[in-house]
Amino acid sequence: MSRLLPLSALFGAAALLSACTGSYKQTDNTSDGSDLDSASDADTDADSDADSDADSDTDTDTDTDADTDTDTDTDTDTDTDADLCISAWEPLDVSGWTRNYDITLQGTAGTGVQEVWGTTYTTNGTPAYNLYDEVDAGGTGWSGNSYIGCDLGSTGMYMAEWTMSGNYGGTALASGTATPDVPRRILPSDAEIPGAGTWTYSYTASLSFSGMPVTITASGAYTEAAIETWTAPDGTPYDSYHLSNAYSEDFGGMYQLSGVLDQYYVKGLGLVKEVNTQTDGTVFMTRDITTWSGLSPY
Repeated sequence: MSRLLPLSALFGAAALLSACTGSYKQTDNTSDGSDLDSASDADTDADSDADSDADSDTDTDTDTDADTDTDTDTDTDTDTDADLCISAWEPLDVSGWTRNYDITLQGTAGTGVQEVWGTTYTTNGTPAYNLYDEVDAGGTGWSGNSYIGCDLGSTGMYMAEWTMSGNYGGTALASGTATPDVPRRILPSDAEIPGAGTWTYSYTASLSFSGMPVTITASGAYTEAAIETWTAPDGTPYDSYHLSNAYSEDFGGMYQLSGVLDQYYVKGLGLVKEVNTQTDGTVFMTRDITTWSGLSPY
């Protein structure tokens, strides 16, 4: 039994992550998050637009002739920043911010933190925001990264991939990376809020925990609950967007988790509150924002 408990705790954390956010502390492979290109956009165009005008006069005109050269750039940079959506309700496009939380994890109090680490690519080349997430409740929890893509089926933000490492009672357990075969839509576009209604998801992901292969199967439905008043720690009221995610997951037959994840977002600030309640009524996890920097709610 003592050997199964840490494994179930790890799978429980991983199940929560695949239902809401991803995790695993990995080296940030972007310098400042302002551009996905690893190069500095120094195009290797052979043409230097030195027009071969035959005029040798020393005219000082600014030569505003519209060149019709059809040179084919040999650079492979994709400048995909423009493809990433911007959400007032989850400002992943804003660099350098931090959100701190009070959390409970399976009844134990703790703390959490989220940071945006710029932009990157998933393992299959999808451009994505890099969201770092860490939870610790008495040495049990996880740390890692969620890779949030945009408009991967419909409009809005999608969980495209996540990686995580788990801890139980202060002891490091295994780590893993998962890429769902169908990205999960986690937030509609601003233009759809309110009014997004309900949408469903279903995916399979192959997850490797330190070399042990596990197949995740998951399904569920997001429902737009309401625009509700959320009161900040300083007493200021704000409108919050309440989403409810009814989910069911199976980890290779070794661990199952189902329940409802309620999440609340505030414009300019992002995720401020969540409550994950399992089907049997047990509260698996809660998260409430306490402080933040680099963000301004409105």
